Amino acid sequence: MRRPVEGEVHVHYGQIYVESDPDGYGDGLAEAFAGQSTGLCGAASPGFLWLSTGLHTGDVGFTVEV
Repeated sequence: MRRPVEGEVHVHYGQIYVESDPDGYGDGLAEAFAGQSTGLCGAASPGFLWLSTGLHTGDVGFTVEV
């Protein structure tokens, strides 16, 4: 398994965004969580993942496995 990202990520407002387009700007909260009734990951928008963390502001461990 490959890990292209592994370490700590600084978060604000308990949010991490994962985007396939480095120059893009993802959808908002409603679009990311469309069709979901609950969850920590909003994955309804292609190429964009909205992650909610337990920490409001600070560094959190973050690993991407492919």
